[in-house]
Amino acid sequence: MPVSLELGGVYQPDWDARPFRIIGLDEHEVFYDCQWEHDGLWTFQGNFNRTCIFYRTPTVLFAQRSMRTGHLPFTDKELAAFRTDLPMRLGRNRELSWNSSWDSGILEQPQMTANIALDGVVLVPYGSKGGLKGGVVLRASSVGSGFTVRELLLAAKRIQEQVNPQTSDGVGLYRLGWQKRLPSYYIGEYSDRAGHVT
Repeated sequence: MPVSLELGGVYQPDWDARPFRIIGLDEHEVFYDCQWEHDGLWTFQGNFNRTCIFYRTPTVLFAQRSMRTGHLPFTDKELAAFRTDLPMRLGRNRELSWNSSWDSGILEQPQMTANIALDGVVLVPYGSKGGLKGGVVLRASSVGSGFTVRELLLAAKRIQEQVNPQTSDGVGLYRLGWQKRLPSYYIGEYSDRAGHVT
């Protein structure tokens, strides 16, 4: 029987000897940290100045194949890094491509004008062979103003076009982790690179 999942919950999966702690969660994916056997530390604990890419697995798999063993509340530093309030994916659209012209009407749809509470973000493009390239830092026009989904998509389009001329199969931005102490998103297609969202 699937277990209920919660942010900060500690679980024991049946495919790994290490405990997992949920640091991001929605209906599609679980982002998790894991505790290492040799020192008892969590992977992301104290690593907030480094580049971090979250571990992830499908939510259904995690719920069906793990057992809840406890709860570990987030510290203030963890909350600032994990940003559990942010969407795990945004701006997904099957009709658009990073390397084609966009109908302005699509960019005026209500979901495109939604505001994302970010003062800064790193967008990470992918190259023609599929690998991730260097991230690009974006700063909001003023503290507290955030970005609209449309603004993030247009910035991602400019970034992606510069590194990869191939036509994409749709567009989307997917939470990656953090870089330079800012939340990071990878620039992707309509389906995510992990194959968890299609």
